[in-house]
Amino acid sequence: MASLVEIYNALRYSRVTFRTLRPQLTAHNNIYVGSNAVVIRCTLTDDDRAVALKCYANRRRNARSIYGDSYLAKELLIHTLTGMEYIDVTVLDWVEGHALDSLLRAPNTDYRALSKSFDRLALDTLQHSHAHGDVKPENVVVTPSGVMRLIDHDAAWLPGFGDHDAEEIGTPTYSHPQRDKRHFDKHIDDFSLALLSTMLAALAIKRDYFAPHLMPDGSLFVPRSVVDGSDELFNKALSFFERRDPAHYAIARTLYGSSGAIDGLAGMFEQALAQHTQTRRR
Repeated sequence: MASLVEIYNALRYSRVTFRTLRPQLTAHNNIYVGSNAVVIRCTLTDDDRAVALKCYANRRRNARSIYGDSYLAKELLIHTLTGMEYIDVTVLDWVEGHALDSLLRAPNTDYRALSKSFDRLALDTLQHSHAHGDVKPENVVVTPSGVMRLIDHDAAWLPGFGDHDAEEIGTPTYSHPQRDKRHFDKHIDDFSLALLSTMLAALAIKRDYFAPHLMPDGSLFVPRSVVDGSDELFNKALSFFERRDPAHYAIARTLYGSSGAIDGLAGMFEQALAQHTQTRRR
């Protein structure tokens, strides 16, 4: 089985053969290494559009259902130390912008704008019939217009999946502490969306207090401590919200003792967006 390093090196030095695709690969293509795949930004010869080619180190059981015809099985031939192997590839439109995690610690970041944009993304996500499965700053792209888009849908849940065990269980820093492969339904994003909304709202309302506590991965709160009520930063955010931000106070309160699924969360994000608009008009 081709390793991530072997896939990366093959793409980096164009030592690859595609069965049907005709990508333009150069030494200057952006390449990103994840936990299960290597992604390269390139263009396709057929229409010259920018795409993200996601090249998998292992087979993905749900990928065909998630990505449809964009998922190409045994598409890319990799030369490894032990021989040759065809691996699977997904072809996705490239989303231009900056990952949210890169903006969180950047100087002069407009946290209020990020908070509003994320609440819009959260509401849109909850209103879909599917769930993303791995909501975290690294998987949120802020486009040049300020709109947020989710990328990397490998952990997605679709209605047709029923109660199949998940292939992935999200990222622990942003997931409910009790989430495992048996938790796989429409509500797998609830906790992550509420947690990230609370974090961005805290940064927006009290930047000088919370920004110095951001971790290198962009996280601010510890999920397990949030749920059991012992996270001091989270409790401090609640105290600020109680006085000045009732919509995010309601969202944050749902995380105490949460089992993962949060009833009525979409309505809470509608209230948060209405509050953003009212605050801007003042």
